[in-house]
Amino acid sequence: MKRILIINLIILFCLNVYSQESEKKLYVSISIGQSNPFGTFSHKKSDKFGTGFTENGQTAKCSFDYWFGEDFGFTFSLMGAEFSFDEDNYEKYLGYSDQLDIDANKWRYGTVYLGVFKSISYYHISGYCSVSVGGMLATRPEITIKGLPSISELKHKRTSASSLSFNLAIGLRYKFTDKISFFAVADWVSARPKFKVTIDEDAASNKKTIKQPINTMNLTAGVSYWLR
Repeated sequence: MKRILIINLIILFCLNVYSQESEKKLYVSISIGQSNPFGTFSHKKSDKFGTGFTENGQTAKCSFDYWFGEDFGFTFSLMGAEFSFDEDNYEKYLGYSDQLDIDANKWRYGTVYLGVFKSISYYHISGYCSVSVGGMLATRPEITIKGLPSISELKHKRTSASSLSFNLAIGLRYKFTDKISFFAVADWVSARPKFKVTIDEDAASNKKTIKQPINTMNLTAGVSYWLR
């Protein structure tokens, strides 16, 4: 994670130096929307190890696009998302049905990305695609289970882990004024953090390492503003 942040800072410094010598445009964008987990991160793959048992969640994104020329540039973005834990499917996964008392808080992740984008414009409408790499900090929920036959209470403690992450974005933008544009974008986010989970079983405690694939498709809409 430290190496990724250092690389991002170096690249941003180089972009700043370059911008002093050539004309550039800076686009600042903010969007919100729905985050849709899929694969083993969702609740639909409950027969596989490492299932996240996540339901559809919410996401927000802030990005800064540096334009060099008419249709190419660099993008820096920050993104966050959170998801409710699907307690019903988790109970079925454990082999029970409406017999356990399960309490869990939410999955969360935050990402930082740096990448490149390509844009194609037609009058006031433009389509664009970006590819980025960066880091993710993900937080696994605390899960408390009561009502098991041999254990009065089992608890998976809340924990966080970082990982390399990739992002592919495809969007459409409408130029409303010279300064303001509206847009919609689909972001594919992928990472594989390794969680070290502490599991308490009554008075006993043990640790388990879980490699958790995280894949989401984030659908957002927002507004962009030109800074010159």
